[in-house]
Amino acid sequence: MMASRRCSAKRPKVQKTTPTKGRNVPTPVHLPGLREAIASHEAGRHDEARAGYLQILRSQPDQFEANLFLGTLYLEKGQADKAIPHLALAVRGRLNHQTAWHYYALGLEQARRPDEAGSAFEAALQLGAPSQVLLIQAGRFFLSVSQLERAGELYQQLIEIEPHSADAHHGLAEVARLKGDVAQAIEHFEHAMAIDPDSFPSLMNLGLLLNQEGRLVEAIDVLRRAAAVSPSSVEAKGILASCLARMDQTKEAMELASLAFARAPNHPMVHECLAHVYEAQGNTTQALHSWAEAVRQRPDSVRYRMTLGRYLLKADYREQAKEQFEGARLASPLDIEPAMALAQMDEQADLIESARATYRNLADRSKDSALWNLRQACAIPTVLRDEDEIDACRSVIRDRLADGRESG
Repeated sequence: MMASRRCSAKRPKVQKTTPTKGRNVPTPVHLPGLREAIASHEAGRHDEARAGYLQILRSQPDQFEANLFLGTLYLEKGQADKAIPHLALAVRGRLNHQTAWHYYALGLEQARRPDEAGSAFEAALQLGAPSQVLLIQAGRFFLSVSQLERAGELYQQLIEIEPHSADAHHGLAEVARLKGDVAQAIEHFEHAMAIDPDSFPSLMNLGLLLNQEGRLVEAIDVLRRAAAVSPSSVEAKGILASCLARMDQTKEAMELASLAFARAPNHPMVHECLAHVYEAQGNTTQALHSWAEAVRQRPDSVRYRMTLGRYLLKADYREQAKEQFEGARLASPLDIEPAMALAQMDEQADLIESARATYRNLADRSKDSALWNLRQACAIPTVLRDEDEIDACRSVIRDRLADGRESG
């Protein structure tokens, strides 16, 4: 549910201009047709511009500016497959041209070729002082591929160039959030909002983090501002409704959740928010139905399936609960939570060998993780019969606590 400026699922934003705007890109205006093609491009007459660039390339296939500008035009239209060949020719024509590498990287990102895109961004960053736009877009890319240290370095570099960059603070907040440093994330989101009070992504993310930290009064205030900035946002209404429900303000919460539902009845987050409101009202039957609908709309969500599974288990629908836990495990095979839930169900049903097998499998997979080892060590003794194995598990717990790596 985290609102973000990351673009891993969408094509990267491309400036609606040719690369000559604001850049020191030498343009051979004497080349027949190029000036006219650029003028058409900048005026938004893309068909005319494309025809002009292609006419030049028919006689001069390696012409740098025509390839670069045509590539950016295709990127603006979301046609990375057509853009990349022209941008590749531009890069090969001038290996030390930062703008060409920059747009080539954007094309590769848009085409979902992350390894090549990362290399192209790095090449662009090495070619002289990077522009603020390059730092923002490279930072966003490295954030989207979970290279958090590199993303943080680029956003920090941007702050050194422009201390009042809302994008830089937003990026650093995202890096901190993904590292689990909630306090640092909140601080950077607040900086971003101080610079740009109407930044919807910053408002949404700050509201979510405050909600996560239990600071509900502050979260509601921030989310109301987000909803005011973007009145059509289903997410803002839905998450605000969830926060209000947690504060027992169920009447307004239901009004907002109903508005969100009317706008987007098939949005899984809307059903999640309705579930929270029903929970606050004590209507567990309707809450269960809402979680079931959220799972139906988004069957790959581990969180939705696990929540629905727990509701079903509490209502003593054990087979249906097990089905949800199995679905969660299939959706994320390396996630500990679904496997633990299944093992605990087996244990409660006296299916000891099955529970032991699951616990041991988890312990084997997670032997390099202090957290998982501790969890397994705490859980396994309940189904083991061998005293030596029990002692070994207890030893793991003592070691972890002595090292200070886990709390009790």
